[in-house]
Amino acid sequence: MHSHFNLFHLRGLLHNAISGGKLLSSKTRKIKNRMTEALRLAAFGLEKSQSKMGEYCRRMKGRLGKASGITATAHKIARIIYSMIASGQPYKEEIAFKPNRNIEKKQQNQLMKLAQNSATNSLQPLM
Repeated sequence: MHSHFNLFHLRGLLHNAISGGKLLSSKTRKIKNRMTEALRLAAFGLEKSQSKMGEYCRRMKGRLGKASGITATAHKIARIIYSMIASGQPYKEEIAFKPNRNIEKKQQNQLMKLAQNSATNSLQPLM
């Protein structure tokens, strides 16, 4: 049901040029759909947000690139809005972003490496 909503109501988030089964280019298509544009602007505004949605946006932009990350975040916002409308339930961040142990473990490892690097760099004499 979510894919039906996204395909027919948010046409234009992605544009893949395929010829002979080979992907020639994939970019964000220039469109005039107001809902799609509003979702992209909402995703763009999450870049510096300290919420779970802002964290998701930054993670997707780091993984996919800026344009595709914004598109992926807009798609996530669209799925959340659709589920809110379909179920009649308000948005709850705990439900939309269930704890993911892999992400938490990766963040802890990054903090440990950063702490180790800063400790070793501060112990070296400056010349």
